[in-house]
Amino acid sequence: MIYKKMPCSVECFRLGYDEMPKWFQEHIRANNISNIDAFLEGVNETVKIKTLEGVMNAIQGDYIIKGVKGEIYPCKAEVFKETYQYVPLRHIDVGDKLTKKYIYLDEANYLGNDAGDIIVFDNNHKIISEANESGEVNKILIYDKNDGELNTVVLYENGERKLDKVLIPETFSMEVSEIDVKKIAYEFLRLEREEI
Repeated sequence: MIYKKMPCSVECFRLGYDEMPKWFQEHIRANNISNIDAFLEGVNETVKIKTLEGVMNAIQGDYIIKGVKGEIYPCKAEVFKETYQYVPLRHIDVGDKLTKKYIYLDEANYLGNDAGDIIVFDNNHKIISEANESGEVNKILIYDKNDGELNTVVLYENGERKLDKVLIPETFSMEVSEIDVKKIAYEFLRLEREEI
């Protein structure tokens, strides 16, 4: 019998070159990664990572991959480049249908001064930014109100990404009706580009 591997998207970064994403930092806090401090200080060249198959070593230049169930594992650069293809991202446009699609939040540390709606589906479904007590914009969230019940998903708060990506809920079934491209927060939101 012959099987074809199902297509899937994974998140990753290159150790020693790219900024460590939040999901990798969470594995550090969970003690799934050792020698990271020595690696960052240049004292030790090897990082040890607990994977589903046991402890694996990673060195500078290796890709660290987050699997579909949140597991992590290293991959040599030459193997990675033969196995994976970069998924380009694009800005969200008016008319897009985003339900069941992933949006990604780029690195962000400045959201500007104008809080409010960024991407609007209707009055009860939108992506907005909020300001703190000082009036500074410090949060991006998904606002999802259905039958009087409000659910929110915080993407970014106080200078830190809370999520690298989020699956848009099914309740966002309508098309994007309005985008405020003047809001700096919009620059950080990306949608996975459709394959042509």
